[in-house]
Amino acid sequence: MRSMAFSYCDMTVSNFQHLMQSMNGEIDSTEEISALEQDQTFLALVVLRDPVRESVKEMVTEAAETGINLHLISGDNLATACKVAYDVGMLTYEEYQCTKSADSQEKVAMEASEFRELVGDVIKSMDAVEDGME
Repeated sequence: MRSMAFSYCDMTVSNFQHLMQSMNGEIDSTEEISALEQDQTFLALVVLRDPVRESVKEMVTEAAETGINLHLISGDNLATACKVAYDVGMLTYEEYQCTKSADSQEKVAMEASEFRELVGDVIKSMDAVEDGME
């Protein structure tokens, strides 16, 4: 999901021009962002959901039917990744409900730190990279 907040600030043209000149037209520091965030009036919060492509669902179904065990590895929040896994058919409704329960005994999802603990860190040596074995 993507979310965007909209707001505005009443400001004279000369104040805005002065602010932009002090930033050289670039807003690239926390101080500059903070200056623009002052005295804002909140307008709206919009949330957009990226739909799952039907071809992904079909591929997941086909993989399951042929005995391929899929794992979703995501940089998303764990709850978001679990919802995506449910949406594409990697998790059943019951498994998805277990991911939302803190006291569930069934483990179908884990945080990255827990995964690293289980498998260890990936180590690449320069020799392996040079030999094309990365």
